[in-house]
Amino acid sequence: MSFWLRYQDRMRLAHFDGVAVSMARAVGARRDEKLFDIGGGTGVLTEYFAQGFGEVAIVEPNARRRRYGEKRRPALRFHDARAEHLPFAAASFDCVTAVGSFHHVKDQAAAANEAFRVLRPGGRIVIFEYNEAKGSGHRRSFDMVAGHLHFMGPGHLEAILKKASFRSTGVIDLDEGFILTAIK
Repeated sequence: MSFWLRYQDRMRLAHFDGVAVSMARAVGARRDEKLFDIGGGTGVLTEYFAQGFGEVAIVEPNARRRRYGEKRRPALRFHDARAEHLPFAAASFDCVTAVGSFHHVKDQAAAANEAFRVLRPGGRIVIFEYNEAKGSGHRRSFDMVAGHLHFMGPGHLEAILKKASFRSTGVIDLDEGFILTAIK
């Protein structure tokens, strides 16, 4: 198990290295702030782009990934939950992130509402997703093995977040996809 997860961590870092740098800029970490990451897996990317936050939590429904992350990254708090039903009190975080994971969420509208609920006023959500219009190779490979994924372009994701009452949305275009930011 750990060999495969170590391999995935290395591949994820190699594939997402530019995304992680862009995410770090977009989240703008501060020591007095708390961040949580939706579908953060083993925490390998979260650990990178969330450097500087006072507290970092990860919601990950996959038990193997969570256990591996807990062993390798003890500074991160891992939670067994789904984005649609978060185990956090209202207004308890300053930043919510999702890196290539939002397309796995079955009810994206419910997840956006939950993210809004747990963010403090003025808190931000920062999401990286593959752009369906670009048809990246990574996205196409997911389509072949997992038809349940909900890929979307930035306009569709922006509409979901606006419906959940987010505002001040911005989009950063990247080679493999986009980063969308919004404020509560």
